Amino acid sequence: MDDFLTFALGSFAALFPIVDPLGAVPIFLILAAGYSPELQQKCAIKASLSFIAVLIFFLLIGESIMEFFGLGMSGVKVAGGIVIFETGWEALKAEPKLTPTEEEALNTQLEELDTLRSEDTEILTSTWILARPGFPQAE
Repeated sequence: MDDFLTFALGSFAALFPIVDPLGAVPIFLILAAGYSPELQQKCAIKASLSFIAVLIFFLLIGESIMEFFGLGMSGVKVAGGIVIFETGWEALKAEPKLTPTEEEALNTQLEELDTLRSEDTEILTSTWILARPGFPQAE
């Protein structure tokens, strides 16, 4: 029993950061934004059960598959480390990739923001100039 508990906790600790369930929540909420709460719950349960089924399948059959292809656990560990490193490296040097429509919308928003800023600055400056002490008042 102690060995099983150690295995279960070790597996959980190894899989939790890779699976990243907390990071998947915003993605799920965006994808299911138009669904009713009941349908969102059904989709979440179905996705979770499918994920658990895949994990259990490879827990039970994974070693046989690796033996069939002649792979050792050390090779899988090295390959997994390389994949995770590459994923992290790509995330570090990622550049925003916008479609032309998104880029056009962003440019339009930035232009509107610049226009509003310049108008606000002009209004604030002229208000300060007109309202400052000592400004000659119309008689």
